[in-house]
Amino acid sequence: MSKVKESNECLIDWFDLLNGAINNLYLVYLYQVKKLTFSDILGQLKDDLIGKDSYRGVSLSYAWLANQLGHFTLGLLLAVIFFHATPYQRFDLAAYFSGLIWTIFEIYNFLGPLLLKKNSAKVKLNQQSQYTFKPKWLNIFFDTFTDVCFFWLGAFSFYNYFDESFSMHWILVLLGIYLAIAFCYWYPVKIFLQQARFPWQTRLSQWQHLLHPQNIKQVEQFIKDNNLPTHVIIYGGANKGKTTLAIGMATERAFLWKTCAYVPFAKFLSDVKSVPNQIPGPSFWDWKSSDTLIIDDVNPSDPAGYEFMNTAQIDSQIAEVKDILWQKNVIWIIGAGDLMAWQHYLKINPNEKRELLILSL
Repeated sequence: MSKVKESNECLIDWFDLLNGAINNLYLVYLYQVKKLTFSDILGQLKDDLIGKDSYRGVSLSYAWLANQLGHFTLGLLLAVIFFHATPYQRFDLAAYFSGLIWTIFEIYNFLGPLLLKKNSAKVKLNQQSQYTFKPKWLNIFFDTFTDVCFFWLGAFSFYNYFDESFSMHWILVLLGIYLAIAFCYWYPVKIFLQQARFPWQTRLSQWQHLLHPQNIKQVEQFIKDNNLPTHVIIYGGANKGKTTLAIGMATERAFLWKTCAYVPFAKFLSDVKSVPNQIPGPSFWDWKSSDTLIIDDVNPSDPAGYEFMNTAQIDSQIAEVKDILWQKNVIWIIGAGDLMAWQHYLKINPNEKRELLILSL
């Protein structure tokens, strides 16, 4: 009797462990950043599906949905064209032909521009005809494979709808399961990028200037896993790619479901004085509650080329939010001024759990 009781208790322990693991995975998905909940995602989905884009504009999440619907439709449409334009009149061949053509197209789209390393509007290389920061190959493959699956879903949907002998329903089920998983990653990513309010979209690998190898490693470490809040100084003259580098760094963190925010320095000083801080339009977070904050145009470079405000003046202006800034990742984009003074201002005291990264371009 005791052995049965022990066995039952063991099963209960395993059940609790499994249940806890499932709940933890659920929480990791929904609340990893504590700023984007399931209801937020549903609300954004409702906004994307209902309403006119000509009235309110197109969000990044809406663009992703429209893009994938286009892939599904193209997969179905090419199958229809093949079926009616060839003498075969076979639904299976039409579906396979459509899926195969679009797969070849996406393979070229994925491998062609990136591996050929031909400097173009799509691929930006540095002066050594190399990537300063390597593309996130796995992430790009994930995106490409998702597109291909939508093409195949459209092609097999055509096959299934018109051919009563279609017996590969398991393929549609597998495609549906995978695409549901892909949606759970990509749709929130688009929301994270959208809510960051970057002035333009760019990946870090598109930054085409040179950087010291040690700085490259530090930037990659900042993106991947910075356990401590890090303040980054990006310092340099005009046309050095300061803002593009900062946006690229924050974008890579957004792809990891980190909340980011972009604000020009003048707007930042204005927001500091506004209580409570408010941003026009719907927002799941603002610069105060974000994980990574970009403060742009701190003492802009040419044609001004001189300090509008020195560190002492800036300190007096942001004194009331320093406790907030010192506990988050902040990228300061500085075009002019005394770099040594900034290093001293942001220096790390022995009792502070914070890091400092200086990128002089």
